[in-house]
Amino acid sequence: MGSLFKNAEILQINQALYDCPFIEYVLNYTCFQPENEANVAKLLDFELSDQHEIILRSKIAFIALLKWDKEAFFDQLEALSYKRPEAYACFIANPLIILSYLYQSFRGERIEQSAARELNELPHRMQSENPLVTNQLFDFLI
Repeated sequence: MGSLFKNAEILQINQALYDCPFIEYVLNYTCFQPENEANVAKLLDFELSDQHEIILRSKIAFIALLKWDKEAFFDQLEALSYKRPEAYACFIANPLIILSYLYQSFRGERIEQSAARELNELPHRMQSENPLVTNQLFDFLI
């Protein structure tokens, strides 16, 4: 009976958090500081919308990149690569491509054409009337 109650409680929390303003707030004000990684990663225990999960995993991947924790970085990139391409449509820049670009840049490798194309399209996307652009701009500039 205890585990049934616990499962119902978890389901209720997941339903309440899915795509809610609280998650939006947390993701908008979460910094890219390594000391926040453990707290931010706890949100992955809940069911999040694709958009929220992409933002969260991107921030965790960036923190891993700052710490040069390649294993953690690639774990997040792998999870991001499983997302449907449509899930990235609302972003001003595809976080998966930008994170790959940063990794290649830090390693001194040749930058892929897809990353260059993504960065070249950025000024056109920023002119969009999409309200998400302003929320993502700070994260992108970091």
